[in-house]
Amino acid sequence: MERLGHLINNSVVQGMWEPFRFIRHAITFSDLLDENGNWDHEKLTAIFHPNVVSHILGVKCLDPNDSDDRLIWRWTPNGNFQLRSAYSLLTQNLWDPKNALWRCIWKAHVPQRLRVFLWVLCRNKLMANTERCYRHFGNTSLCPSCNMADETARHVLRDCSAASAVWQHLVPVPLSPGFSETNLQLWKSRNDLVFNGVKHSTDSILHRAITWARYYSGIGQQPSLTVQTPRDPILWKHPEPGWTCLNVDGAVSSVNGIGSIGGLLQDHEGTWLSGFQKGIGMCNSLHAELWAILTGLEFVWEHGIEILQVQSDCKEAVQMLNAIHAVSCPFPLVHAIAKLCQRGWVVDITWIARDGNRAADALAKSVDSSELNVVHLNNPPTSLLPLLIHDASSISMDSI
Repeated sequence: MERLGHLINNSVVQGMWEPFRFIRHAITFSDLLDENGNWDHEKLTAIFHPNVVSHILGVKCLDPNDSDDRLIWRWTPNGNFQLRSAYSLLTQNLWDPKNALWRCIWKAHVPQRLRVFLWVLCRNKLMANTERCYRHFGNTSLCPSCNMADETARHVLRDCSAASAVWQHLVPVPLSPGFSETNLQLWKSRNDLVFNGVKHSTDSILHRAITWARYYSGIGQQPSLTVQTPRDPILWKHPEPGWTCLNVDGAVSSVNGIGSIGGLLQDHEGTWLSGFQKGIGMCNSLHAELWAILTGLEFVWEHGIEILQVQSDCKEAVQMLNAIHAVSCPFPLVHAIAKLCQRGWVVDITWIARDGNRAADALAKSVDSSELNVVHLNNPPTSLLPLLIHDASSISMDSI
């Protein structure tokens, strides 16, 4: 509830909704719940700004019978602090790991040392004197080769007189050998001058660059003789006879972060029984998947089904729910699902590949995210029929 309390305080400080200033000392969390223990949307919209409401709706209400609050680290699945998660949190906005540039570097047919060098260079972390002074490793930012300008990565590899002399010999050549290797040799010659006092001539740098470029030329250039066999299609996994299958999925908009969920109920032969859709407010992808499982279980419980298999394409959610101490998990969504599974029925929560869960994915993405009540689907949407027919083919294939 730390996140919710933070939202409430911010709504007051920023003046999002002025009337709340007069009642904030008297209102409690329980005042914002309906008779079923869920958020009362009308009360929330009467007090908070709509942007705040969407965040609150993404938080699972606590069960009044649960234990008291305790400190947790909310950036790990089990609530325990991990140094790796703290580092990831601090560095998440420093660079984009999905940038196509990194793939070009690490897939390049060059020696590993060149890939590492290019990666450091593109991250602007090359330890030139400017960077060393910034990190308090050195006393001067001047270039040790020319003493004419601050030594940056660009200066070392291009603008310095020592570097430009090398490039003047290479640039006129239509296919100059070893662009990456030349940059590396320029950097190595600079380090020899700084740390060993050895100054390399332009001809020496060129000779080493061309020698290494010729040595590594042709690496990875041979055409692959491996025959690519077509991959078998991933289909829906039908449960054993007597079991009912619930496929669920959650989706989060990349534009506004609003989540939605969907699911469908089928028997072991793939016959449609029912389905549901719902908007869930602001959340991340893991929370959306947990919301889908919780809402799906509540949806199925109302149908009186006693033997159920839940299929989700989120491995992290499945692992959290199948953990031994899931019922004592500090996260309200995991705790609520674990308690629900302890009722008088058999529930098996299992993972399924994303391609085999496309029907649930389509339901989650097609719902109006502003629809905060569960929408029951007695019949499958017309757009879903091709996917259901495709999933049903898994049963006929298994019977062959």
